[in-house]
Amino acid sequence: MANIEAAYQQVCDKIIDGHFDLTSAEHNAITDFYILWNLRDRENSEDKIYPQFSEFKPEKLVSDKNQQEKLEKEGVLFWNEKGEIPNRFLTGSSLQMQLWIERERMESTTWGIFKAKPDNGEFLVPDRISLHSVVPVTPDLCLVAGSKSKIVDFKFVARVNGLSLENSERYYFAKSIGNCPVLLQATLRDSLIRENLNHSDITTMR
Repeated sequence: MANIEAAYQQVCDKIIDGHFDLTSAEHNAITDFYILWNLRDRENSEDKIYPQFSEFKPEKLVSDKNQQEKLEKEGVLFWNEKGEIPNRFLTGSSLQMQLWIERERMESTTWGIFKAKPDNGEFLVPDRISLHSVVPVTPDLCLVAGSKSKIVDFKFVARVNGLSLENSERYYFAKSIGNCPVLLQATLRDSLIRENLNHSDITTMR
């Protein structure tokens, strides 16, 4: 998955340098990162399952924790003292399969670059972004799926931060929390972002 993160970082570097015309490959790189972020969040939220295969009996169970760690570092699959395979060995394959499925579903997705006006607040970074297709990039930049690039004001930043805060499960962070306006409303959803794309307080980026 490191190649997905590296490709996304290259796109972010380009955006931060002020280049807002993205190629099809760069839109796809953002989509891949968005999917990966969601899949990892889903993985962390689910209960860890340790598979057992009743039809297959291993020659040896590995009960020593130090030996388990050594085997894991070498990428060697093992059964623990309970006859279970640690879930993390199967996670990589599962993520790759889900990534392929989500890529097909989001194949035509494009991303707009939203830049906050100077002194109009900063974007929060939540642990969960699956409930709204907004990806924070820097304190004053975020990416929004299916939208054109925009310059946004304090009110819009507050609404996006409200979504981020309400949908966070474990944590959120920012460069400076005190500079992050938040408008909390339980009814805020993707439609709220879409509605505000046409408001007069948002200027098309040139």
